[in-house]
Amino acid sequence: MPNSKQNPLLNYRTLTDEERFLNQQNKINAKYDSQINNLNLGKTTQQQQADITRSQLQKYLPYYYKSKGLSGLGLEQSAMLDANANYTNQLGQIENNFAQQKNSLENYRQDDLMKAENDYLTNIDKNSMSAYNEVANPLEMYIADEKLTADEISKTNT
Repeated sequence: MPNSKQNPLLNYRTLTDEERFLNQQNKINAKYDSQINNLNLGKTTQQQQADITRSQLQKYLPYYYKSKGLSGLGLEQSAMLDANANYTNQLGQIENNFAQQKNSLENYRQDDLMKAENDYLTNIDKNSMSAYNEVANPLEMYIADEKLTADEISKTNT
């Protein structure tokens, strides 16, 4: 009766080239997904901070100008227009930075995937050549031996 607590080392097998390649692809994609999630989180945080700043300006600017005795002169409206313009510019910069960083991450991901695929194909070529040599060398030796035997037989018959 087999032991229910088998040693995991007894079941160990080496991964095939394809399995190693798929594992490498999964790691690259998981790393990319994690980086994109972090990038999205950073973008959201920056957008929230810009929104909070704009909201606070909308709320407190009228009080500021009133406390300085400057209300009713149009400064408040001008400052609000500037605040809204700055807010819009900040959102544009946040989106632009996000797009650049995302493109950069995507380029790194593609480079890593291409390198993994090239390594995979190189290993397949090496293994194929090794397998060919393992089969071809004995076959060539057998053919050479048979040729010698055939030559010996023909020499003896003559």
